[in-house]
Amino acid sequence: MNFFDGLKDRLLRDATLVKREVDQALENYSGSEEDANQFYELLMQHRKSEYLVNEQTRVNFMLMKSGLDSAQ
Repeated sequence: MNFFDGLKDRLLRDATLVKREVDQALENYSGSEEDANQFYELLMQHRKSEYLVNEQTRVNFMLMKSGLDSAQ
């Protein structure tokens, strides 16, 4: 279980980094097609990182619930 100890912190750090990159790309948007494609890729990375944080939280909850249910 040591693998999951710092996973949420790493996922949150990655999500924060991607969010900063999205904000920076939005400020420096020049209107070119290349910028639009890069911005789209950053948005997709941001959505995936948010999804991973939520899934990891759900998995931790389910593991804890399963452990408590098995102890009863």
